[in-house]
Amino acid sequence: MCSPCFFIRLGFSLSCGAFDRFIETGVFSIGRVCFDFLSQYVGRKVRTVVQILQVDSGVTTGKSTDDCQLIIKGSPPPCPLMSYAEVIGIADSEQSICVEIWTKFGETFDTHSYNQLCQLANGELKVLFI
Repeated sequence: MCSPCFFIRLGFSLSCGAFDRFIETGVFSIGRVCFDFLSQYVGRKVRTVVQILQVDSGVTTGKSTDDCQLIIKGSPPPCPLMSYAEVIGIADSEQSICVEIWTKFGETFDTHSYNQLCQLANGELKVLFI
């Protein structure tokens, strides 16, 4: 997992163990999830893509890319209903995320490809997504 070239490019002088701890707690540790994987990340930072279905006083209801309902708590999305957005925040339950950052993705999105990406990011190739 450790690569001296990686450390040099980023300006890190960490031992492998320290780098591993940095990865687990640092900016690289945002889990890429769809609904199926959200339960594995409760209490941790995640990113996902949802289709905005409803916005009501601090709670946004969205459809995950695997066709399940997600609740997004916090600031309203910066995009209209039925459009897609990426959500970065803390998974506070198996069905909800407290949003920190919204990113507009537009009116169309390839949900099938995103689900395949989530499978890879949470499966045998997980190390590539850290």
